[in-house]
Amino acid sequence: MDAYDLDTLPGTFDGVFAQAILLHIPKRDVPAMLVRLVAKVRAGGYLYIAVKEVKPGQPEEEERIEHDYGYEYRRFFSYFTLPELEEHIRQMGLETVYSEVTPSGNSRWIQIISKKA
Repeated sequence: MDAYDLDTLPGTFDGVFAQAILLHIPKRDVPAMLVRLVAKVRAGGYLYIAVKEVKPGQPEEEERIEHDYGYEYRRFFSYFTLPELEEHIRQMGLETVYSEVTPSGNSRWIQIISKKA
């Protein structure tokens, strides 16, 4: 389902797994998207977020033209820092219970698990 349509998904969950979702959301829209994600987490539940870390000297946002699957298409990317993402989590009223930056290929992935009170 489209992450922008989370309001139409009934119910709440013990955990929400948001792997590479914020990666494709413009940074100006991230706080509103986090509100949608957090609204789907039950009290005492967990939210997992993974995004790519911004590389030194590289832009925080970019649109790429890619040539996979036999055709050309555009993809949007937002890149983050661990403190930046932890601040978003804190502003949502969540407690960070795990955070790590993990190298993978040419990227570094920020992973955060937070708990809703």
